[in-house]
Amino acid sequence: MIARRNARSATLPPDQDIDLRDALEALAKPAEHRYGCWRMFATDDEALRAVVVEVGQVILARRVRVSVRDTERVLELTISNRHLIDISGLSVSPEEATAQQIVSALRQAMTDARALKFEIIDTAPLIRNGTRSWPQTALFQALQQGVDVATNSADWTDLVAQLKALSESWIDMPESAQPAAYGDAPAVEVLRQFAAARATAQGAGERIGRPQPFLAMVHTETGGLLIQLSLPMQQIYLAAPATHRKQITALWRAFVAVTDPGSTRPVEAG
Repeated sequence: MIARRNARSATLPPDQDIDLRDALEALAKPAEHRYGCWRMFATDDEALRAVVVEVGQVILARRVRVSVRDTERVLELTISNRHLIDISGLSVSPEEATAQQIVSALRQAMTDARALKFEIIDTAPLIRNGTRSWPQTALFQALQQGVDVATNSADWTDLVAQLKALSESWIDMPESAQPAAYGDAPAVEVLRQFAAARATAQGAGERIGRPQPFLAMVHTETGGLLIQLSLPMQQIYLAAPATHRKQITALWRAFVAVTDPGSTRPVEAG
């Protein structure tokens, strides 16, 4: 039985607390850095998830071009209110395709895609009344079903890749290798401060670094999520939009269901 967590909460020294608050404010600024820059991915699955995640991040209608570096592959996505309205550059007809078929075609398009560039090319695309669309939730569900069929299991590598694809920035800290980071400098600094706060909390009774994996999420005052994924030999800290909370929770539950059947380990509140 795991001992109950000490109720005391760790606090940072005043100067570190100010640094963390400033970094959080910087993170709250519009993430326009995501557009017009090449974004690197370790696997095809990470690239695919980044495209699906883009659908969930768009509220006001816009058309987004997705280019695959070192290829002639270009997709153009019309998105509005977290719905994919239209897409060009795929091997399927959007007028007749299901969410599963859209995701399958996207998977093919992301073969060997190690770098993608997202560009906003139209902020007022023409959208006809009654046009068919696919909500991001349906695309994500189809994506997850595809992963389940392909792997029939969940492991740490899959979970880490999925969480990174849903995040705007992350720091990966394996015990046997140098840390790696993704995101602009202010976002990464937020995560460094978050990691330091979580490490400090260990001395106040937190169960950090224990052999049993856990995932904790903290809601920030600026409307985002700070996430810690603790694995036996690895600590990963991520920043994601609060709108991805349900998806992240679902991924964690699926991971626990396969790797530890019968367990009810929930997502922990930071």
